[in-house]
Amino acid sequence: MEINVVFQIAAVGILVAVLNQVLIRAGREEQAMMTTLAGLVVVLF
Repeated sequence: MEINVVFQIAAVGILVAVLNQVLIRAGREEQAMMTTLAGLVVVLF
């Protein structure tokens, strides 16, 4: 059961990292920061 939680956290981290890079390259640094914070909140819950 615990290994599934680790994989889910890793998946969220990878998704947030990709979204962050896409938003930064699009010139939307504020949305990139909010996406990173939202990903952190999701992982903490």
